[in-house]
Amino acid sequence: MIMLTILSLASHAQNLVIDGSFEDTIMCPQMFNSSLKNILEYWKKSGNISGVALNTCNADKWGVPQNFEGYENAHSGIGYICLPTFGDISTHSDFRQFAIGQLNPAPASVPLVVKLKFTAIVA
Repeated sequence: MIMLTILSLASHAQNLVIDGSFEDTIMCPQMFNSSLKNILEYWKKSGNISGVALNTCNADKWGVPQNFEGYENAHSGIGYICLPTFGDISTHSDFRQFAIGQLNPAPASVPLVVKLKFTAIVA
């Protein structure tokens, strides 16, 4: 009985992120300094340096799975984003960049679970 209840609760889960696979493109990514909001329909970046949208529509250095960072398949769909983040402990300087996306509305009483997939590249 408990197992059926858990399965029943899990089946009602809903992804609230609009275009969580970074597939809805306005145009195919062509260069590093293209703003996410000019490439992806539902995403934009925060920070001073543009993030990079990578997609299978580009077979050059902005493609998926092969691109300027190496070789990485998309977790799901045909694209992903690259957000530079770095820091230097000795100078106490750091740089963080975030992608901002839209969510479908959810009732305020429903708890939310946030899941994120990432690959760290150490230079």
